[in-house]
Amino acid sequence: MSSLVTEAYKTLDTLFEKLEKAGFDGECDGHSLAFDLPDGRPYLLNYHGVTNQIWLASPITGAHHFKLTEGRWVSTRSSDELVALLEIELGITLS
Repeated sequence: MSSLVTEAYKTLDTLFEKLEKAGFDGECDGHSLAFDLPDGRPYLLNYHGVTNQIWLASPITGAHHFKLTEGRWVSTRSSDELVALLEIELGITLS
């Protein structure tokens, strides 16, 4: 397994642990992470191996693709970082 894949899976596992501590109910199998907002709207994150990106499906802002850049998962369509975007959308601190 490449270091990029390892980093992606580690990121998903870490996010899952932090989201659980923040009170979100979800599931993580190491390759994908799914959780719901309190009103039931779903989020899905997964590692897309073909593109080497983490993909996010957000009920708030739609689809995002993040590539690992200098140790951070950065959006391919803006300068947003994955964790920062989730913190804004969820109104919590994950870092």
